Amino acid sequence: VYDPGVSGEAKPENLAHVLLIDGSVIGTIRIDLIDRTHAGLRLVAIDGKQKSRGYGAWMIARAEAIVRAYGRSEVVVNASKPARAFYERQGYRTGDWFDLTPIEPIMHVRLGKALA
Repeated sequence: VYDPGVSGEAKPENLAHVLLIDGSVIGTIRIDLIDRTHAGLRLVAIDGKQKSRGYGAWMIARAEAIVRAYGRSEVVVNASKPARAFYERQGYRTGDWFDLTPIEPIMHVRLGKALA
């Protein structure tokens, strides 16, 4: 169940998006503008029945375009370990990426990408 009060959803620097296909929400992504250089991708999800159809990669590419339009040059995602391979296929890598949000290393890995 969607909770608009969760995790900064209403902050003006956090840009929530949904992916609609034939009028149904099949994906979500929130772009957090962390500071003047950095952005974070949050709450990234694709409906299970719609996975492996390229929608997730499309959403990430659109989010990166928005991040660039806002003048940010680096994007970070705190990915669940099962999602790591997906993000790596999108060009995300481990490293010393800046983020304000802590991660639980047992369940998540911080990945990032420099945007050209």
